[in-house]
Amino acid sequence: MPKEMDELFAPTIGRVRICNHNPFDLTDRCDNIPYTFATDMDVDIPLDAAAHLFGFHMNATEEEMFKHCSKRFGWNTPMHAAKKLDWEFFDNLEIRPVHYKLVEVTVDEDGVVKRGRGRPKKKVETTAPDVMVEPRE
Repeated sequence: MPKEMDELFAPTIGRVRICNHNPFDLTDRCDNIPYTFATDMDVDIPLDAAAHLFGFHMNATEEEMFKHCSKRFGWNTPMHAAKKLDWEFFDNLEIRPVHYKLVEVTVDEDGVVKRGRGRPKKKVETTAPDVMVEPRE
């Protein structure tokens, strides 16, 4: 496969997983939806919420997200900065994209999902056999 085609088949990112390892819970809102990030619990959030709450986007640097989180959660005070608590709190946040790979599936008559297109592996004759069917009465 040509190198330029790799991006077409790359996994997509649909959500962002946040794990708060701080000794306190974080609560916030995005689009009037409340989010709670309890200590040591994984929470999956949509991309727009991750951008709004944590400054996350695929090209965001750690420094950009740190500044965003420090302002958003009130860690940018002189007291926090003097004790390096701002970086400590930020380092305790685990922010990871959740990757998905989209694949085509088929569903048989019984509702069973099968990967791929469900094409037969052997060549199948496509012409109809010469069979007479009696009409029902």
